[in-house]
Amino acid sequence: MPSAYIRASFRFVYEPLPEHVSDARRQVAAICDAHDFDPFGPALAVSELLTNALKFGSSDDHLTVAAHVDRTSLTVEVTDPAVGTVPDLDGITHPADDSESSRGLLLVREVCDRVEVTRRTPDQKALSARFTRTDRELACYAAPQAKRPPNPTTPANPGRPPRDPKKPDKNPPMPPNPPAPRRSS
Repeated sequence: MPSAYIRASFRFVYEPLPEHVSDARRQVAAICDAHDFDPFGPALAVSELLTNALKFGSSDDHLTVAAHVDRTSLTVEVTDPAVGTVPDLDGITHPADDSESSRGLLLVREVCDRVEVTRRTPDQKALSARFTRTDRELACYAAPQAKRPPNPTTPANPGRPPRDPKKPDKNPPMPPNPPAPRRSS
């Protein structure tokens, strides 16, 4: 099977609410982890593209986040209502030092290999960011996993060897944080 074929494709639909940006970021990071991609760039790209869609798009329609994975690359895409003009990615410049915004697409362009804007319909556009594996990553991805000794850590306590139940624990786990005090109105 040629490597250009999609191996996995994911699609999430969100209401246009700011709290869904972190949900989308977590979903993309989980996809990256499952397919051996570094999640930093794709999660940042989805966060910035979705934030732009919320800020500049229509608040009536749903936003779609999609991720497409093949052997050599991961593409994340945010589709939203095309209100106004479609951004000119070639015309992205550094904002003024005292500007509080206008860095999102610049960041996306810096962390990915390719950014594209596609007008799906007259009233819908998609911004996508493509992340390509390096030759070294491809070699590691294609190589069979070497047999390694089992990790002595437990999933509940990463980095800490399992406790001998016959011996008392010198470092018991920390108790959970107490609930925050309620504010009176």
